[in-house]
Amino acid sequence: MIQSIKRLSALARIRSVVAVVLALGLLVNAAWSAPVAMANVPGLDRIKVTLFIAARGSVPAVTLQGSEPLVLSHGGGQSQDAWMTVQSPVKVMLDQFYVQVLETTDYAAAEAMRNRVLSQRADAMIWRHARAGKTLYRVVAGFSSNADQARQALADVRGLNGAAPVLAGPLHWQTGSFAALSEAEQHAAVIAQAGIDAEVAMKRGDNGVVYTVFVGNAAAAADLTAIREQAAKLMPNIQLQQADAQSAYLLRRMDVTAGSGNAIPSYAINADNQRLRISAAQGGTIQVDERFGRSYRGAIEISQYANQLAVINDVPFEQYLASVVGTEMGAGFPLEALKAQAVAARTFALLVGMKYGIAHISDTTFDQAYTGVGAESAIVSQAVQATQGEVLLDQSGKVIEPFYSSNAGGFTAHPSEVWLNPVPYVKQVPSPDENAQAGKHMWDRVILPDGQVGFIRTDYTTDSGSSTEGGFPYVTVTGSGVNVRPAPKVDNVSSAPIAQVNQGDRLIRIDQVMESGAYSWMHGPFAADELLRIIQTRTNSAIQGPLTALEVTKRGPSGRAIEVQANGQTIAVSYPDQYRNALGGLNSTRFEIEQTADLTILGSSGKVTKKPENAGSMYVLTGTGSAAAPLNQESFLLVNADAEARVATVKPHFVFIGSGFGHGLGMSQWGAKDLAENGYGYRDILQYYYQHVNIAKG
Repeated sequence: MIQSIKRLSALARIRSVVAVVLALGLLVNAAWSAPVAMANVPGLDRIKVTLFIAARGSVPAVTLQGSEPLVLSHGGGQSQDAWMTVQSPVKVMLDQFYVQVLETTDYAAAEAMRNRVLSQRADAMIWRHARAGKTLYRVVAGFSSNADQARQALADVRGLNGAAPVLAGPLHWQTGSFAALSEAEQHAAVIAQAGIDAEVAMKRGDNGVVYTVFVGNAAAAADLTAIREQAAKLMPNIQLQQADAQSAYLLRRMDVTAGSGNAIPSYAINADNQRLRISAAQGGTIQVDERFGRSYRGAIEISQYANQLAVINDVPFEQYLASVVGTEMGAGFPLEALKAQAVAARTFALLVGMKYGIAHISDTTFDQAYTGVGAESAIVSQAVQATQGEVLLDQSGKVIEPFYSSNAGGFTAHPSEVWLNPVPYVKQVPSPDENAQAGKHMWDRVILPDGQVGFIRTDYTTDSGSSTEGGFPYVTVTGSGVNVRPAPKVDNVSSAPIAQVNQGDRLIRIDQVMESGAYSWMHGPFAADELLRIIQTRTNSAIQGPLTALEVTKRGPSGRAIEVQANGQTIAVSYPDQYRNALGGLNSTRFEIEQTADLTILGSSGKVTKKPENAGSMYVLTGTGSAAAPLNQESFLLVNADAEARVATVKPHFVFIGSGFGHGLGMSQWGAKDLAENGYGYRDILQYYYQHVNIAKG
């Protein structure tokens, strides 16, 4: 590990190399002094961004809250298409097949059932309605575009309810036609009082919106017939006709999932050929609760696509870019770096076209990160406005794919190290990325009294002034309930605490390292069986276990791993960058592997013993040196002649030590920050990371 950290710290010397390379590039590319004006440069007035879609994950419903009243419109959202204006919040979903798990007059029972359903499925809701003078709570789940999928959901929840769950669906009877919502509500109340399920719906009429009442929620024609027969017995004079599933409608229900006193109007749209457009009055913003509570400019469009709910943000293009730049870099970056990011983000968005069929781009790093209004700031907006319309074109005048990543780890990647395909406008250069470490804490690597080895932040320790016989210092803990972690980072998923220590505890410090971040990082340790399971789950490699050896067997020009072998067998991936996922979610492929049970022991006779290749037990001398004892602790400390320490284990564990965050191709965002802080303009930065390109403006 010591050698790995020394190798990473040496990357700090690249700044002088960067300056030379950049200076030479400026001499050769003097034409970069200003963007080239070209009539055929592509552009967009608005962009459609997927918040939820089948290809990137969907949800059964979305809850919307507006900074102003929300206007619900059909189709393109013109004034003549308006359904209504409502106060938020509102919930919107597709009118689909689903399972009615339980119906009860007791909200507490409904809530308890929903919690049981959530142990099986993530889409459970509670609806409130009235029938025969009673307020009823209906637990529903398993929303699906077809009955077969809903039946599978029914099987999932069947054992959770003493009464058999019921399959329901988007087939309804319709009765009455009213000009006013209040009239439809009164009619629905009369039908419900008679003991028949009735819900208000809105449809499109010749002169605008008309109101009606939907009766029943059937999953099949036979169920629909049974509903009519039952209704005829309870209300002999009721006039029913089957609701047209092809025409646009909004079916209103009351969602009380958040509590019996927190009813939210929920509007189900028919899944066939309907698009609901929602905007906030007077140019306000819309919050989408299910998307981390983020707020968005523009409009939200909701429809069915690929049999799932699609939620699209239709937003002015340059406002979209202000959020992307703020999300990808943030207001803390210099203006020139933000300008470079704005040009790259604009170029990428124009390149993808309508990637998702009904939308151009997603809001995730599968494309480029977009988090709505919360990422905007004055300096980010300034960067976008200053570069308005500017894009990167290759020498043939085509929009390039402007690859960029968070941190190149000191050296950008060669295309062969990432996706194998050549990329003529991406070049491999030193990148001044170590500034990502600024302000990060140092961590002590310590040995706990029980022999465990972990990391604790140095602001929770102080030197005690004493040392072990081997010369390692004791540190004293200065806080209470301080977490000791397996890696130097605060992450309860990948580095959950292994122990807690308290004020006054004395620990042996064997090393100090920088906190893991975008530039340098540590991931693990992974137990051999855990890592083998990850590799076998995420790749098609049938590695013969147990896992005893893992090594990088080939590296690319920048030092990134392009081949990794486990037990001497190559781990099969489609392209080298997939090793990040295959090995447990690594920050980059610019890493080394430390195997804690891989030891070479030189005996006094000169005999070399290797572990774990050589079978047999490992022994240490007792304190008196009079006998040998088996080594049975989980970990132990090795010290070489230079007093450098290494933690070893009896059973194999694997630690990944690396640099960089992301694929490393093209522009490094942290490198761009450093260049901007050292006086380089955004065109210089783009020129440094891309070659054979022009900045063009339409």
